[in-house]
Amino acid sequence: MNKLHPFKQYSGNKANYETEEGTQELATHVLHISEYITVAEGNGLKLMELKKWFDEDNKSEIPRLTGFVFQN
Repeated sequence: MNKLHPFKQYSGNKANYETEEGTQELATHVLHISEYITVAEGNGLKLMELKKWFDEDNKSEIPRLTGFVFQN
């Protein structure tokens, strides 16, 4: 699963996309990374990989996306 990185959401950013009517913002709910892991583990899943993606590969900024790979 990939999603907007929680740190981006903490700073007020929301996922958005462009349409003919202009920029559309997605309704979001901020979840902490620990919440994903806790819920997954509570459902018998094990975290196999946690990855972050950065805008223009600039690792001095807040990551743009985070991805999780869970396995049962």
